[in-house]
Amino acid sequence: MKQYKFKFDRRFLYGSLDNFFHFMWGYMLPSISEVNKINSKNVQYFYEDCGPVINKIIHEFSGLLKLNYKILNMSDFKKTHAKTITVNRWDIYAKKIKPTRKCRAWYRRILTRLHYKIFRVLFVDTRKNSKYLIDIENTRKDILRRVESIDFPHEESISPKFILKRSKSPEYYKEGGKAEYNHYGTSIRALVGVEKTIDSLQNDNLHFSTYEPGKHTICHQVQTFYNAETVFGIRGAEVANMFWMKPGSTLIIINPIGMSASIAKDIAKILNINYIEINTEQGFYPDLSTFNLKEYLNK
Repeated sequence: MKQYKFKFDRRFLYGSLDNFFHFMWGYMLPSISEVNKINSKNVQYFYEDCGPVINKIIHEFSGLLKLNYKILNMSDFKKTHAKTITVNRWDIYAKKIKPTRKCRAWYRRILTRLHYKIFRVLFVDTRKNSKYLIDIENTRKDILRRVESIDFPHEESISPKFILKRSKSPEYYKEGGKAEYNHYGTSIRALVGVEKTIDSLQNDNLHFSTYEPGKHTICHQVQTFYNAETVFGIRGAEVANMFWMKPGSTLIIINPIGMSASIAKDIAKILNINYIEINTEQGFYPDLSTFNLKEYLNK
């Protein structure tokens, strides 16, 4: 039996496997692309331990693909004698500006910029970026095909127009927890006034519901975002689910002023999604009911 282990490419000093967005775009989805290229049943795969919250997603995707797999802690992962596949960082590919992480050591900053430049020059087809676009599209189609046949008897059906709600931080992500970065959900950003906003939109015959991705299986998230027509949300890792949205659908993101440029805009171009960004001076907990959302819905 052949064995492969999927390694997260940490050379860029950008993103963490604790973060849902970087996990999805920089590890899970590219690894699924590699599985499809290997295209063999007599294979065992090994994944890095990404923490209890993210590991559940590995279990769900691996079950969906019917993989023979194991999740290993870093020590066992390094010791395992399996062929190493350092998966392509789609989150790096999508980002147009140089990704850096604040670091005290100046040479680490130089290295991450150097790796980024090498990546862009050597591994990205700068003419059409065809290699990555094909991998992204094929992976998307494969997962959507598999999820299409799944019934969700215990999970609610969501309307095609919804507002994203963020989840509360699990213990793993709280200060003093084991996560590499203690940044999760409502502990760092969230929209307020959501129910008031829905009532206001209802009065204008615009029917929106709420959706909290973290409360649902990844397959339910895939299906919900695929069926979406319009999605509102504040900038956050759950926006990674835009991967499943149809071309021509609309994603409207509230972005607190002062934050760095969002990668969602770059991804929207790849996926042909209508992306609208609303900058706000209300900080990390803006009141959605104070925005004239009808103005953006008509764009």
